[in-house]
Amino acid sequence: NISRFPYLSSGASAEKYYWTQSHDVKGAEGQTYTPIAEYYDSTNENTPRGYLEGWFGGAYDGQRYTIENVSINDFTQEQQAARLSSCAGLFGVVYNGTLKNIVMYSSTGESTVTSGYYTNTQSSWYAIGALAGVAASHTGNAVENCAVSGYTIKAYTYTATNSGRWGGTGVGGLLGISNMNLSGCSSVVDVQVLSGSTSNDNMRIGGLVGVCQKGITACYAGGSIKIE
Repeated sequence: NISRFPYLSSGASAEKYYWTQSHDVKGAEGQTYTPIAEYYDSTNENTPRGYLEGWFGGAYDGQRYTIENVSINDFTQEQQAARLSSCAGLFGVVYNGTLKNIVMYSSTGESTVTSGYYTNTQSSWYAIGALAGVAASHTGNAVENCAVSGYTIKAYTYTATNSGRWGGTGVGGLLGISNMNLSGCSSVVDVQVLSGSTSNDNMRIGGLVGVCQKGITACYAGGSIKIE
């Protein structure tokens, strides 16, 4: 039930929450985390299973504090069982939100952002990036002064047959799919598209962003891209 997550935006709630990071954050050794703000309904009989009900629509200011050694996998146990997840990243889905001054850093070089491979998924799209899977806006919001370094993006994905719907896969170092302006951002990561990945529409890959439909200003991408 989306009401359990009042900090998320949804079709029923357009309230915005403003988050400010006040110190460095370090992931626990051996721990893997799930994305912020990608909530699916797996039980509601009145909507299709896999319907995206909640996303991040607020503002997050990292104030240039670090988020260090936080490895991310795309699913909770509930999502894994239902094969619902369509995104991987620190944030799953950002819509009409703002991300700025966020620094993700792997001091060991072993931190990863990993997708799932679900052959019975109902989703015709998938997006993976270290900062966010999807970042979209129709209100002029932006991603500003964000940086990721030392991470490995491991994309092993499967998307369902399009069936007349929009579909495809976006794999990027910072963002998988973006419809937001980017400025002052950087991504120095290793992007890996693993053998067996299947996209029944198209797959777009980039060091900074897999797919971007808005402007990119004063940004930088390094690292590597490997397609097995």
